[in-house]
Amino acid sequence: MNAHVGPAGAASSAPVAATETWDLLHALRTLRTPIMLSTPADGALGLSVVLEADRSERCLRVDAPRGDPQLVTGATLALDACIDGRALRFQTRYEGHERESRPHTYRLVDPWLSQDRQRRHSYRVRLPANRRHPLRLGTATRTWSGRLLDVSCNGCGVGVEGTVDLQPGQPVDVAFGWNDLRVRCKAVVCHTMRSGALTRLGLALYLEDELPRRSIEQAVLNLQRDLLRQRRS
Repeated sequence: MNAHVGPAGAASSAPVAATETWDLLHALRTLRTPIMLSTPADGALGLSVVLEADRSERCLRVDAPRGDPQLVTGATLALDACIDGRALRFQTRYEGHERESRPHTYRLVDPWLSQDRQRRHSYRVRLPANRRHPLRLGTATRTWSGRLLDVSCNGCGVGVEGTVDLQPGQPVDVAFGWNDLRVRCKAVVCHTMRSGALTRLGLALYLEDELPRRSIEQAVLNLQRDLLRQRRS
């Protein structure tokens, strides 16, 4: 499903679109769903969450991303998130920075739903022990080295030796690759499980555009073909 809807008054469907926009924003706030903030000029700013969605004032308050990027009043921001398999993008305007609040927050105004599409089920490949490629993940204060257990363009399973003090919903930076593929992106921890000496993590990847997504899809398909050839030989 695709929806491209402008700000209020831009189309006859604006009242219906506005209702859905605010329903989705309230769902993001209630579920504390991670969102990716970006600008046309600077690209991805970092992960955040919706703290408040006030339809009567047509404004949002969101957690300032790590590093507290400085923005110009009136700058256009995009908010990307996923709910129930729907990839959503909202456009909004930056109106100010509330540094006295804890955590620091952005005030955003006039949000509207610019993209709503059902994410297709991505192909995932499970890696045998001899093909588990290295991966690094980290936060502002700690990094870990691990191995890919499975991978798709939407997420991956990771195995790390020892204890990993990460919780579901926590954002991390991820880097991995094989052959010509190189991926560096933001991710969110979906789940963790201790299995003997290994900590297994499920990560949801946040890719800025379709190009790296297509690159991962093609690399995963090529990897699966290689594995099938090895089994037949």
